[in-house]
Amino acid sequence: MDESGGVVDGPGCQGTPAVVELSDGAPQWNSIAECLLAGVGEHPSRPLLRWLGDDGPTELSWSDAVRRASARGAAVAARGPAGGRVVVAIEDRVEWVLTFLGCALHGLAIAPVPASAADDVVAQRARQIAADLVITDGDRDLGETIRCVPVSELPTGSVLAQEDPHISHAGRTPQTQTPQTQTPQTQTPQTPAIIQFTSGTTGVPKAAVLSARAAIGSAEFYARGAGGTDGAVFFNPLPLDHVGGSVAGVLGALSAGGTYLVVPRFDPAIAIEVIRHLRPTVVGLVPTMIIDLLDLLDLLDLLDRDDVDVADFASVVSVVGGATAVDPSLIDEIERRAGITFLVRYGQSEAPCLALSARDDPTEARTRTLGRPLGGRDFCVRDAQGHIVAVGEVGELHVRGPLVISDYLDADGRIRPVVDEQGWMPTGDLCLLDSRGLLHFRARLREVIIRSGENIYPAEVEHVLTTMPGVAEAAVFAIADRRLGEVVPPRCGPNPVWISSLNNFALCEICGMEPGVMMSTKIASRTGNRGAAADDHKADDHTADAHAADSDVTTTDGPAVRLTKSSAPDKATEQVAEQVATDEGSVGTKGTASTPEAAAKVSRGRRVIRWIRRHWVATAAVALLILLGAGAAYQYFGELRPQQQAVSARADAAAAASSGAVAILSYKHGSVDQDNAAAQKLLTGEFGDYYRDFTANVVAPAAKEEAVDTTATVVGTAVQSSTPDTATVLLFINQSTVTRDNATPSLSASSVRVDLVKQDGRWLISKFDPV
Repeated sequence: MDESGGVVDGPGCQGTPAVVELSDGAPQWNSIAECLLAGVGEHPSRPLLRWLGDDGPTELSWSDAVRRASARGAAVAARGPAGGRVVVAIEDRVEWVLTFLGCALHGLAIAPVPASAADDVVAQRARQIAADLVITDGDRDLGETIRCVPVSELPTGSVLAQEDPHISHAGRTPQTQTPQTQTPQTQTPQTPAIIQFTSGTTGVPKAAVLSARAAIGSAEFYARGAGGTDGAVFFNPLPLDHVGGSVAGVLGALSAGGTYLVVPRFDPAIAIEVIRHLRPTVVGLVPTMIIDLLDLLDLLDLLDRDDVDVADFASVVSVVGGATAVDPSLIDEIERRAGITFLVRYGQSEAPCLALSARDDPTEARTRTLGRPLGGRDFCVRDAQGHIVAVGEVGELHVRGPLVISDYLDADGRIRPVVDEQGWMPTGDLCLLDSRGLLHFRARLREVIIRSGENIYPAEVEHVLTTMPGVAEAAVFAIADRRLGEVVPPRCGPNPVWISSLNNFALCEICGMEPGVMMSTKIASRTGNRGAAADDHKADDHTADAHAADSDVTTTDGPAVRLTKSSAPDKATEQVAEQVATDEGSVGTKGTASTPEAAAKVSRGRRVIRWIRRHWVATAAVALLILLGAGAAYQYFGELRPQQQAVSARADAAAAASSGAVAILSYKHGSVDQDNAAAQKLLTGEFGDYYRDFTANVVAPAAKEEAVDTTATVVGTAVQSSTPDTATVLLFINQSTVTRDNATPSLSASSVRVDLVKQDGRWLISKFDPV
């Protein structure tokens, strides 16, 4: 890197430096307020917010929304929030958006937190950024130093005085309004707009400060890339306390002069209704939501209902997946079932919307990589010594530019820089940049497994194994080893008969991988894979002696999957690979049938089988999806965290989670209504409401029609965290299901993360999610 801040290749760089410089590409908008006021001047009657109400589609025009938002922002500003920072914990999405836009118009920064967060958590976040004002759905006990203002006490903005600084001539109809369109002085490009609490797994989340220009600029480049032309309609049901919802969703629609579609929460049935009736252009989802949508399509197909047709998705230019790594098999299936184009979005709290697939890229590039760097920023890949690596080599991705945060906000109000002297911010992600300009994810920096000096990238190895027919998920994790530093424990479940095939497949397919890798694999139906993509990875040659390095690792679960490296597979290995590719008869190496008729039968049969095996996923109605090998994960948590089970309070929470999960997932078709009602008493909050509606409308009818009986048992528990009133418990569950057409029990295994809250001395389940 030269003194001026430019990038130069490191001393070890052999080839083209892995650098992309795009920071000169300026976004159209310099602030959220500027974008808002320009839009209301150009298309005042165009809908800005739209949703499905009780009487059909309901909307707020740009003019009405900005008028109401301005009144809201003025009322908040009049309360004099400390440091111009406001914590927002609002569940109603329309009210959330109006509050956000109102604060932007008046130069205030919002710090979003989940509306479901406990009072002490909300208060902690406020104190963390020295904020003394919190906008909430209702009264909260946040202590003496923090003011709580229910959103219902703020003006609706239905009537504004003519001297409002942002909207003039408020009494005119939308067609004749002439609002002021100049950029307000209260929000400059550098004004903090969003204080985003990072979503880490340990410690207190950091408070990342996004400027007005960084927020709207990131959204603008994302919207353009996703196909959001002028007036585009965005459907993005991601949480608004994450940048995937606030920036990609709300500000993405804003930057395109378009419409943001509002739903109270994600529900696959509601999502399909929104897509059918409100006709979005860009749909933003996370893998869990995609799975839920596919499960609903499976259920409707099983019941021979034609409620959903490809024509329902005709308005959708692209479906964008992000927030977590996207399993390529999910991408393939959603494209085939809905007839849409899928893109992968990559970003983080500190730098939203960093990369996106290009819609005209080949399918492999569009669905198996992180996509191409988006404008307004520079990108480079650096090694551990800070040197730029060559194209095609793995290193930590760094970004810089005006659309990236430069600081974290500390509790004393001080700014803590996060960039180096040249403005580069490390992302913490190990990536490579290929010769086509595409980014490939390899691992989080802290997830890399270093075995005897060799780097093992879990996502890369997992992805390659899941390309084998019959394998839907592979997980790689490390345990400490005295001699080698770290090793991957050998585990396979639930069907060890696949071990030899996996081993042969690995010999052929992973020629560029590290030697002697031991793998934990699961034969599953459909789950999310941590790896977004995997390409050939350059590695040095190793001798056969290195393959015995893990010989001191023992297992009681059968033979391990050992992936070995060879410069080229021999003839015998190639023959084994050919046999593996054809051992499903008419099904080829990618699980596709050789004729259209066979493909239809295979597709239909697999969807029915998947539906029978899934229960707790938001739209499945019968049996659990196999998410993780229960035996391997149970041993991991049981051996490495036994102290978590020793605390009596945690044991009580674990017992409540176990009994509640069994009640949720067990029923008989002759008593399903009574069984579900009994389970309902163990639930609370939004999940309780959802469970009641879903079981009444989907589970019970399907169970009665198909004579479904299902029984769940908890085979292991691990308390991840707890307070006197809240707890999170990981459960490992086995389930047995029979139907009228299949009296032989169908067995499945899964792991579920259960959130509980204590109410009136009882632990109740408030959230029930797959791991």
